[in-house]
Amino acid sequence: AFMVDLLSLGHSSDSLGVALEEILQNPSLTKVGFDCFADLGKLAKSFDKLKRACTGKLPGVVDLQTLEAERRMVEERLTKNQAREGVSLSSMTEKYLGLPLNKSLQLCDWTRRPLSPAQALYASLDAYVPARIFVQRFMT
Repeated sequence: AFMVDLLSLGHSSDSLGVALEEILQNPSLTKVGFDCFADLGKLAKSFDKLKRACTGKLPGVVDLQTLEAERRMVEERLTKNQAREGVSLSSMTEKYLGLPLNKSLQLCDWTRRPLSPAQALYASLDAYVPARIFVQRFMT
């Protein structure tokens, strides 16, 4: 796995935009995230090549927040709004992995470079944990 600092690369990297578009449009690659469509919207604003790719339904994109809300709607017989309440990456990590997830750096200054080691770890976990939950909970 790799952590790519998109802010450091700048918004003018056409080749990065093309590569990300290929990944996002590839139906054979599963892309897992939590509230990932918000992140994809931010990416689309940063890379012109991604504006088309990030609109509409993307093949192979799995949003854990949506999956968990859908599960709660069926199993707990909740409305869509009720099912989404309290669904966070932290709560899902605790529930499915039995581990706490420290979100204290969520609102720190992410524009400051270089990232601190704690920020790099936070960013890595923010990407790794959804994939781990998906594999453990939904693929076994």
